[in-house]
Amino acid sequence: MQVSQRGIVTVIAPQGFLTGGDETEAFEKTIKRCLDEGTKHIVIDCAGVKHMNSVGLGILIVGHSRAVRTGRRFVLARIDKHIESIFVTTKLSIIFDVYPTVELGVAALTEPQQAP
Repeated sequence: MQVSQRGIVTVIAPQGFLTGGDETEAFEKTIKRCLDEGTKHIVIDCAGVKHMNSVGLGILIVGHSRAVRTGRRFVLARIDKHIESIFVTTKLSIIFDVYPTVELGVAALTEPQQAP
């Protein structure tokens, strides 16, 4: 797993299977640590995720909820079609902002919002 900082945004890039086990536990601990340390916003780069089940989804939901409750944002980037279908089926696509690239996700979190 890679973690990088882009200004006020932390990018977390999990790898492999988020279905339980060591990879999933490391991902959960990384999100928790970043939020505990005061990370302003988080982008989860899903390009390296091969499969995700309810355990992985639960980690994302908890991270997102915790970020939102404390006035921060938690978005996803580069999800593949299989994972996207999970988000659509579970209606989580309504809750999570998803961007096609990490750069667009970071930009959305750092650029001033335009008034309509």
